[in-house]
Amino acid sequence: MQRLFLASFAKLYDYDAIKKEFSDCFLGRWTPEENLHMTLYYFGMVEDVKTTIKNVEGLISSFEKIELMGLNTFSHPPRVFYAGLKYDPFTPMYKKLQKEFQADKKYFNPHITLMRVKQTLNNKYREKIHHYDNKIIGTLENRISLVKSEISSKGSVYTKIHTFY
Repeated sequence: MQRLFLASFAKLYDYDAIKKEFSDCFLGRWTPEENLHMTLYYFGMVEDVKTTIKNVEGLISSFEKIELMGLNTFSHPPRVFYAGLKYDPFTPMYKKLQKEFQADKKYFNPHITLMRVKQTLNNKYREKIHHYDNKIIGTLENRISLVKSEISSKGSVYTKIHTFY
């Protein structure tokens, strides 16, 4: 059994600057730069990887490289600090995957998690986030990969095991 998900990996133009700017706002765990990604679909534990690949093949569509735009948070107080996408070609793919794999998940908001927030230190983040409105901060690769996730004491290790586009 392997823990699998579909993702497109991201590259921020200056992740270090973002981390430095918001380090006085949040305490938490920053996503390592090599792990930055947009999760299209989480399968959980999968026994038959070949069948999963076969079932996904016709459900993934090609798309152009997508720019990352803006920063925001989920929840109040914030629990996730994330980068947004300039546009979303993923929701139709997600709906096909949801139907194929009979998932109960109803809400999909494509994003790149930058930090899992443990504590909000102050509200300065609200003003700082607005400086990133309509600002291009990186790109998302124009392919979807099936990724194996292994949890270790040092954090998650992601391995691409199949690429669709």
